[in-house]
Amino acid sequence: MVYTIPYRMVDGHIIVTSEDGTICLIDTGSPCSVGNAEIVMFAGGRHPLKPDFLGKAVDELPGPIGVRIDVLMGADILNRYDMLIDPVRQVLVFSDEELDLEGEALPIGQAMGVPIVTADAAGRRMKMFFDTGAKVSYVDEKTANEYPQVGTAQDYYVTVGPFQTAIHRIPMLLGRLTIDLECGTLPQSLQLSLAAAGAAGILGNAILERFMVAYLPRRERIILMKRH
Repeated sequence: MVYTIPYRMVDGHIIVTSEDGTICLIDTGSPCSVGNAEIVMFAGGRHPLKPDFLGKAVDELPGPIGVRIDVLMGADILNRYDMLIDPVRQVLVFSDEELDLEGEALPIGQAMGVPIVTADAAGRRMKMFFDTGAKVSYVDEKTANEYPQVGTAQDYYVTVGPFQTAIHRIPMLLGRLTIDLECGTLPQSLQLSLAAAGAAGILGNAILERFMVAYLPRRERIILMKRH
């Protein structure tokens, strides 16, 4: 079955309403799904939810984004489907079967169920989490400092709270595609956590300004398709 679900962007986050009326944040960067109820009805399935993650309830996990969240939907649910993020029509397409799509295919690995892609920046290859729960993309400080600062951004992570980061515009190669991606740098404790998981950065939702993105975890790939 194929399920097409409208979404809205709220403070850089993808927000949908589930079949049972709960408000969900779509977060490939979370290994588990957390909610106020025991289950969520979504894309034709009944999916179990955890009551908390890292000791935090669902309304504390994304930080102050300006909308109530009932469910943070993580990789344990999302990895059961092919998922297309279509920012042109502003819909998500979920499919039990394989979606037939053409574009730039990027192989992905996984750490704790969270997808990792490989990018090239500043002459270096780096692994980056593909995180639809991230409104800001991140690289390591050494890479960021090779490019001029173009602004600042406010962000939030549950383990460190709110923080401000300098933003650098960085030419980045994803497969055969070159894009200028605005990236920040993480607080040191978060950067160390990334490194421990085998990654150097985070690819966040800013990629949707340029591409439709198909997340195909069962085939271990992401497909980038230029927006029309």
